[in-house]
Amino acid sequence: MGKLAWYFNRLRAMSPREVIWRLEQKRLQRQELSRFREKQMVTLPLYPGVEGLVEKAVSAPRPSQSPAASKTPGNPKIPNTPNSPNTPPIPGSPLSGEAIRLLGGFSYEDYATDWHAGFNTPRRWPLEPSYCLEYKQRDDIGDARVNWELNRHRQFTRLAARGDVARLETLVDDWSAKNPFLWGISWTSPMEIALRSVSWMTAARSLMANGETGDGRLLGKLLTGAANMTEYLTRHESGFSSANNHLVVEVAAVAIAGFLFGREEWVETSLSVLDRELPRQVSADGVDLESSLHYHGFVLEAYLLVWREMKAAGREVSHEWRDRLGKMARFVAASRVADGVWCVFGDDDEARISDPGFGDADYFDRLLDLYGSLSGEDARRPAPGRLTFPEGGYSFLREGDMFVGIDHAPLGFGSIAAHGHNDMLSFQLFLGGQPVLVDSGTYLYHTDRVRRDLLRSTRMHNTVTVDAMEQSQMLGAFLWGKKAECRLLDTASDGLTASAKGLSGVTHTRRWKIAAASGVTTLEVTDSFDRDCRWEATLIAAPGLGVSVKDDRRAEIGSLLSVETACGRIVTENVEVAAEYGKLAHATAIRIVGNSRENIVTLQSL
Repeated sequence: MGKLAWYFNRLRAMSPREVIWRLEQKRLQRQELSRFREKQMVTLPLYPGVEGLVEKAVSAPRPSQSPAASKTPGNPKIPNTPNSPNTPPIPGSPLSGEAIRLLGGFSYEDYATDWHAGFNTPRRWPLEPSYCLEYKQRDDIGDARVNWELNRHRQFTRLAARGDVARLETLVDDWSAKNPFLWGISWTSPMEIALRSVSWMTAARSLMANGETGDGRLLGKLLTGAANMTEYLTRHESGFSSANNHLVVEVAAVAIAGFLFGREEWVETSLSVLDRELPRQVSADGVDLESSLHYHGFVLEAYLLVWREMKAAGREVSHEWRDRLGKMARFVAASRVADGVWCVFGDDDEARISDPGFGDADYFDRLLDLYGSLSGEDARRPAPGRLTFPEGGYSFLREGDMFVGIDHAPLGFGSIAAHGHNDMLSFQLFLGGQPVLVDSGTYLYHTDRVRRDLLRSTRMHNTVTVDAMEQSQMLGAFLWGKKAECRLLDTASDGLTASAKGLSGVTHTRRWKIAAASGVTTLEVTDSFDRDCRWEATLIAAPGLGVSVKDDRRAEIGSLLSVETACGRIVTENVEVAAEYGKLAHATAIRIVGNSRENIVTLQSL
């Protein structure tokens, strides 16, 4: 799709008020382009009042602070240094415990200070004003999301937690010199700025709590940078059709800064937005409406971090927060297959807001632990049997050694449904905690658009493609047009029934029924259609599992699962799926093709 067509379709997804708001944002950007046309480091005060905020944060009493940590550092006066992204990386190897996990299998040690790396290609992001930098679908450079992981600075929190002040200050100075305020890839997204500000604030707090402030220069740099980033965020929060998880994370960062810097206006304004967005973005039964477990966790983390700030300040959260966040935690627990194994639908870019400082622990377990520490409840283990979230649109069946996760959710949140996939009535199946039938995954956001569309397509999910048509209309990498409709029709103790109607106009009804006897677990999947059509049911075997076709109607997946179809013909296809962001793996897709009004597929553990 050409750029003009994308702009036209994006405009159609906006209300008149949103168009006016975006024009106002463009006007503000032009003003900032002029104001910051000279390269300035974020560690110097860039907004009025920043010095006062830093002094207030440092002088605020903290029970765990040593006397040395209460000294006001003053603002660092660092001479200008070369800002070219071609400046050689700073010398010295990363310290033990510093390395964060980069996306796509890249080694942190190879890129520790290569702030402008393209990663997916040998090229690097140019040092241009961030508002002028085209970063989407840049196959010539790389996926911006891969670069952003390095520049979210979770490594800063790890160094601060360990008291590695010299190395941390070296990185802060190097990054600030090579990434001037509003110049380059690190400043292209307000949410990226929010995530980085949380890292800087967390690092500063660790230094103050442990008395690791030295002469105060490093602490001043971190706090000054965080205050500048927060001032920026208050002017650039995501809005309207873009107000999804981005808005929640941005506002949460401002709230955290409000508590740190004693800025009550930031706290109150942010809490009012979070109050408004919680019932708007999360269903009454506790499922984030972006139809993605990962973004569900991302939003939950944002609220939990603010709850932690409120608790530390002696403030109570509302009943509405306790109720909805408790349900969100229970949905995470319901998605647990086994230790470290989760049933993940929709987009997943492996993002997290905070870093505990001790490594890459399981993200969802950490969220449940954080929720438990705040609420006093244990939400880690779900109830056995069937768990259904009717409004959120997911169900989970547990019987014998089989776990089945089922998607009967809407496409996604809001008019653009940014993180949705064509996965209505799809399911994932696990045996003994091992993935057997899997989701296609995400791969990359901002490059290889053809593959992004493929991995979001109906044929790359364990559902049914009707008359060779997609369920919903893709208009962009994060933009959808005509959307399929999905309904939960019936639930029972041993399964459920749901229907979907997409671009084909055919209503597809699917029933799942699970049972176990004599050590064998059986899942029966019945598909029916309200008129004659040609259909293709897909089952994607987990990477590493071989598929053997016994005849036109029988197949086996490894030595784990037998597949038998009442109608149609079984064929196989070699495909690629993304079990991790930025990494592809070979897999086998079973295609069952037919044109009957009904079919039953029986899946049985071996």
